[in-house]
Amino acid sequence: MVKSVTTDTESLGLNVHADDVEVARRWRDANGYTGRGGVVVLLDGKVQRWLDTLCNPAHLIVSCVAIDEQGRTWINENHDGTNLWLADEPF
Repeated sequence: MVKSVTTDTESLGLNVHADDVEVARRWRDANGYTGRGGVVVLLDGKVQRWLDTLCNPAHLIVSCVAIDEQGRTWINENHDGTNLWLADEPF
């Protein structure tokens, strides 16, 4: 059974909150995904799924965020009718 984890949010970047990164980390710990790489996808602060790589963003809801194990974040944005992943902060 996949365990749900949520917290209050504090702004980190454009659309990602510091607590989103913590939610993703806690979800990984609770569900055995620590050390597996990939990204945890959140929407409105709630975990939606884990992906082994950033996939085609057209298959996901615009404004969801992906967070990797290092805390790097991407936002699913729509530009001129095309969905794409944008890094929330420079790497």
